[in-house]
Amino acid sequence: MAKILFVGIQMPASGTETAFLHYVKTLDFSQHDVTLLLAKKAGALMNEIPEQIHVREMGPEGELFLLRKNTALRILGRWLFVRHPIKALKALPYIWKCVFGPNKLYASERLWHYAMGVILPTLDEEYDEAIAYWGDHTMYYVVDKVKAKKKISYLHFEYFPEERERALFASYLEKVDQLVAGSPNTYDLVTAEFPEYASKITLQNVEMDKERIDALAHAPVQFSGKFLQFVSVGRIHPVKGYDLILPALAQLKKD
Repeated sequence: MAKILFVGIQMPASGTETAFLHYVKTLDFSQHDVTLLLAKKAGALMNEIPEQIHVREMGPEGELFLLRKNTALRILGRWLFVRHPIKALKALPYIWKCVFGPNKLYASERLWHYAMGVILPTLDEEYDEAIAYWGDHTMYYVVDKVKAKKKISYLHFEYFPEERERALFASYLEKVDQLVAGSPNTYDLVTAEFPEYASKITLQNVEMDKERIDALAHAPVQFSGKFLQFVSVGRIHPVKGYDLILPALAQLKKD
């Protein structure tokens, strides 16, 4: 029986987590011993994880994966500067660049990467496959902290060079056995940016649970008023196209 480890962050009702649930439901659990390692056992979809999957939590150090602008100082202070004061000194140049440098995104990524290496312990257990399903941060973790015969990373979002330092991302593309792009657009962006690793980049269109979506679409919903209403669910981000939707709806109302 093959031992497979998936590394994630949390289980909110979002696209990556929904795609993960649909993907693992296609596995033959009589042939696969599956473990899901989360930074934190939390989220609206926790109860939908198949019971055959062993769900583990990284422990308190896993909150590094939950780092946000308003929590970064507290989390890094607790785990890096208090627990590892000597090693924390090496992080000072990254912190300076995060505040004053010309590319704060690159600096913050380097700071996170360094903190992960210092704070998070290596897993003791060995796996046949380790799959970083939640993107580049989980890819860094799988490569550096997991022992496995084969290491795979999924990328469920567009790769934009201005948002990631090429040298760091490329160094991990070299170390993984396979990178899976979740859409044709992502595949085209990554292969164009990293032609030297095109042979290990594959396309696997994210499959959605059509029956579940259909059931949710037909579920009763309470609305007030007797006028036509539109609902969109998604984060406020340019890739979601709200800048296109709002003028379109205004034109629809006008017409």
